[in-house]
Order: sequence, then C-alpha cells, then structure tokens
Amino acid sequence: MITAASRPAEGEDSEVLEPDFAEALAMTLDGRIADGKTLLLPHRAALCGPFAPRRSA
Repeated sequence: MITAASRPAEGEDSEVLEPDFAEALAMTLDGRIADGKTLLLPHRAALCGPFAPRRSA
C-alpha cells in the first residue's frame, strides 16, 4: 500500500474545528458539515461507537 500526504486541491479551503460531540452531530444535521466522510464519522459514533446507547445483555 502506498500512502501520500494529503494536499488540498487548488482553490480548496479547509478549516480545523473542534466542536464537542453534540455540536458536531448538530452540524451534520443543519448542513454546516456537508462532506460525506466528515458527515459519516459523528453518525457512526452515535450509532455504534463510543457515543452509542449501551445495549443490555
């Protein structure tokens, strides 16, 4: 497998934000986060990751 450093495309702007989990999830729902990969992470965490409801045995 070959890996390479990610470089933004010409004209592409990016910004690093560090919202808490609830805010990140809200951002996916109101359109402030629209990129597919970025959108997927908070939803996956809510469904089956560290923020998922605990299942009883």
